[in-house]
Amino acid sequence: MTNDSFQISGFNEAVLVVRDERPHLDCWVGQGGWELRHEGVVDPRLLQAWGRPGATGREWLLAHPDCSVGVVRLMKLDGAAPQTDIRQDDQCWDVGGIFDLNVRVLDLARQAQRMRALNWQGGAPPITWDFGALQVREWLVRGPDNMRLALIERVAPKLTGFDHIREFSQVFNSSQIVRDMERAVAFYGDVLGFQTVMQYGVPQFPPGPNLFAIPPGVSDRIGLSLVILHPQGKNEGSIERVANPGAQGRDRSADAGPPHYGMAALRNPDPFAHAASGPSGHPPARGRGTGFGRQAENRGSRGGREQGLHFDGLGRLAKPTQRASQCTGSVAGRQSYVTTVTDSPAPAAFPAVSVSGGEIAATGFRGPCHAVCTAACARARQ
Repeated sequence: MTNDSFQISGFNEAVLVVRDERPHLDCWVGQGGWELRHEGVVDPRLLQAWGRPGATGREWLLAHPDCSVGVVRLMKLDGAAPQTDIRQDDQCWDVGGIFDLNVRVLDLARQAQRMRALNWQGGAPPITWDFGALQVREWLVRGPDNMRLALIERVAPKLTGFDHIREFSQVFNSSQIVRDMERAVAFYGDVLGFQTVMQYGVPQFPPGPNLFAIPPGVSDRIGLSLVILHPQGKNEGSIERVANPGAQGRDRSADAGPPHYGMAALRNPDPFAHAASGPSGHPPARGRGTGFGRQAENRGSRGGREQGLHFDGLGRLAKPTQRASQCTGSVAGRQSYVTTVTDSPAPAAFPAVSVSGGEIAATGFRGPCHAVCTAACARARQ
């Protein structure tokens, strides 16, 4: 493997494992103004990779009508027990797992009223606050399967590049709560090569209401640190690391991935696809109900090696292309970030390299790793 052929991009899809697709369709399609782009059967090889070889499932791919990124894939599984909720009974300061998905809205008060009518509730009311040089109105709202959205309305300066918003924008960012911010940022920056998009920190929450519903009498002893990262320094498909110094939250990373219910994974474009696609890079998702370009998958094989396999847009298995060495859980003295194999070569499936939301310091990866973890190993050895 050479670094010239490997390029990590921001995530373009969030995978939600659900008990019942209907309330989620009501949220994204009915409330958010999105559209259904694909409905079909979950590939059995994906379920086998998730440790549920006898399970079956259906999936629904949802997207903003004008966008090819920031989409959501619902999966409803049968025969996948045992399953539990990711970040079960959590508070905003508990660490581990994917905490939320971020979408932009134009009128937060109106959206909050409509979301409550769908039985979605927040831990605190919507709040206007200063995020560095930005002023935003924001609401953390939770629905079925412990699904949490951050609905964000820009107040100042004027938001640009989102003229397509009617109800919900595409998913543009996702937050993860960590205990050790320095360690988390070092992994993304030093190992994976992500760039810092924005950072913000205060030693204590100011008096009055706050986004995280930390109560008065306690909030002045708890700080807030946010760092947004992306491979190319964009706030699109970016990862936001959040820490609350002074809070002693629980570690919820034990079951923070598929096939458990909730926000199970973020999927990134195939990091090798740009080399195979020529100068134009990875073919983007286009049109309604169409395929999403070249599909890619790296899955473990026998012999301690990992063989990269890619799929064309019709789901046919193509010739193996890349090989990479095994990673056994340590990257430059740090535990490897949890990654999950996702081979979903259905016509409307996104390129399938995925990152689950376990906390780096608390969760190790054992066994052959695939693209993202392999890149980390290669970079760390340089």
